[in-house]
Amino acid sequence: RTEENYFFRLSKYQGALDKLFEERPDFVQPSYRFNEVKAFVGKGVNDFSISRSTISWGIPVPNDPDQVIYVWFDALLGYISALLKEGDEPTIEQALARGWPCDVHI
Repeated sequence: RTEENYFFRLSKYQGALDKLFEERPDFVQPSYRFNEVKAFVGKGVNDFSISRSTISWGIPVPNDPDQVIYVWFDALLGYISALLKEGDEPTIEQALARGWPCDVHI
């Protein structure tokens, strides 16, 4: 099956991720997963599709009515945006300032 999609260029961040793991080994939690994550990323990260053109349900991609955002990617956006209150500037910094570190576990 072939279709055109939008991709997240994760490979663009390979160097930044390598540097992050080198400078902040405490970044990965729980800490016993650090070596596993570092080895996985060290093999090279790939770009991945974040949209689909062959399904009609989902969040429309702005300015492209033929594409919808892939379900697992829009879930991440939903989790983050749930931290914002009405009127908040929709930035990751604003969301994390309100909701991180988490203080409620269900």
